[in-house]
Amino acid sequence: MSYQKHIWVAKEIIRKERLNHIEDGIFNEEQRAMDVENNLSQILTNEIERASDTETEISNRVTQNTMDIAVLNANSGYRLVEDHTTLDNPKDNIIYIEKNEDDVYEQWIYQDEWIKIGG
Repeated sequence: MSYQKHIWVAKEIIRKERLNHIEDGIFNEEQRAMDVENNLSQILTNEIERASDTETEISNRVTQNTMDIAVLNANSGYRLVEDHTTLDNPKDNIIYIEKNEDDVYEQWIYQDEWIKIGG
């Protein structure tokens, strides 16, 4: 129920009922504000926990992907490079992957000379 404001007039007698009405209005508003604050605090706590869990999950995925890439690079002969032509001692059994000026990934292999794969 919303608070019903009383309009005071000059020389009106102040009665306990009116004062108690003011006190009840102040008390009820304080209770409402505390309930809203507690609710928002719980929502914020839940969101912090959700975000933290998600951040941990993403971090774990990145770590696992990094390890997977390292294993892939070590075992399958793929290397991600900036510029294959600047490599010292390229290996014959490695496929070098680089992004060209059009942001398209290209694959190169070295067999006595550089050969572009698929194009």
